[in-house]
Amino acid sequence: MIHSFAPYFGYPLIAIILLMLWGLFALKRTPIFFACLFLLIISSPFVSQAMLVYLEEGQLRRAPGEVKNADVVIVIGGIIKVVNSSGGLVYERIYPERLNAGMELMKAGKAQYLIFVSAKLPVKVDEKTEALVLSDFAKEGGLSPNQILVTPEVESIQGAAQAVKEILAEKDLKKGILVTSAFEMFRSKLLFESEGVPVQTYPLDSLVDVAVPKVINFLPSAKAVYEFQLILNDFISKAYYKFIKKYW
Repeated sequence: MIHSFAPYFGYPLIAIILLMLWGLFALKRTPIFFACLFLLIISSPFVSQAMLVYLEEGQLRRAPGEVKNADVVIVIGGIIKVVNSSGGLVYERIYPERLNAGMELMKAGKAQYLIFVSAKLPVKVDEKTEALVLSDFAKEGGLSPNQILVTPEVESIQGAAQAVKEILAEKDLKKGILVTSAFEMFRSKLLFESEGVPVQTYPLDSLVDVAVPKVINFLPSAKAVYEFQLILNDFISKAYYKFIKKYW
């Protein structure tokens, strides 16, 4: 589908390099002009923040008390990485807020089970999946092993939705509370519900800057380039489902 493969054919920096090469080898100024213009656009903090506001529209941080009871809390993976230490390779939590939020919802009695979705790790310390590593952290935090479920390794959000669907069917469970980043939430909720898994959202890790904009927000920034690429897939996905698929 277009929203899935488009970003891989349109990485901003790759597109800029190709335009530059086209202009240089064809001795044309127009491709070089558009390459420079595109670079200015994707490196603008103002542009990346506008995209994030669109993506995170309506995805506000909620207190556990605002969440309705469900059968499971689903924590999307991608929150563990492997780093070097004085004792060798170790696991490190990148976004502990997701793990903490899942445990907080469980301790508030919002669900029977906590499901960890396991993203595929490029490097491992041992044979444990990401979900098993997270389950160890949850047990250390006071949750009972009987409350924790894990998925096998998945490579996409759709794969995560399918894995969770199988667990729910096996346990005769239905409703979930989805915990993931605010900018990923629209696509994640959509894919889970397309698999027949109704979820209410519990967005975290908002990237929208709540500070008053300054002059520096309009100057090129390497961070803005990173954010642009980070959110591009979700941006295309949301536009696809809200406009193209809606009317076609």
